[in-house]
Amino acid sequence: MSNQSAAAGVGLAGVMAHCGGSPVAAVELLVAAIAAAPAAMEPYTALAELWRERRSELQQSLAEDGSSSAVLAQAYFLFLEGNGTTR
Repeated sequence: MSNQSAAAGVGLAGVMAHCGGSPVAAVELLVAAIAAAPAAMEPYTALAELWRERRSELQQSLAEDGSSSAVLAQAYFLFLEGNGTTR
């Protein structure tokens, strides 16, 4: 996926998260965009914004979701919170 395709995924995720869609579906789209174009900053920024805006809803929903997207998103959210560990 190119950066342009990642940007399209970010746009679609925004619609999913904010226009009556599903924030969890938005997270899945953003994680896919990150995996496909890891150097593109837009998906990371959108994921961080979604975390700030819908934290409580995402915490509950992602805790119940065992998908790889949920696990990767939770890891990024821990990083944003400064709870990551380094060795």
